[in-house]
Amino acid sequence: MLEDRSLQGCVVRLRGLPYAATEADVRDFMDGVLLSELPDCIVFAHGLDGRPTGEAYVDLADEQSLALAMTRHKEVMGSRYIEVFNSSKMDKLQAQKQLESLSNARIDSSRR
Repeated sequence: MLEDRSLQGCVVRLRGLPYAATEADVRDFMDGVLLSELPDCIVFAHGLDGRPTGEAYVDLADEQSLALAMTRHKEVMGSRYIEVFNSSKMDKLQAQKQLESLSNARIDSSRR
């Protein structure tokens, strides 16, 4: 478990997203919450088969944004209620690496 808050950052995991959810949908859901300025502040998780899992990691600007994001727990997106969990930059990085790995595997298989 990470103890150093700087390593954890201000990240939430959203669970229960529609499989077709987009970055715009997540931004709408988080309306009023300041997201980080990183270009990859929203990362969707994918399974080993490459399909979306219905989860996303969202990098937030600060602790106040984290607290506000947590109040969205069990609010709805379309017809689905979304669970919001405190997460870490490490979890987000793992999801990014898995997505990159899946993308690279697809590129390699298309070159055969």
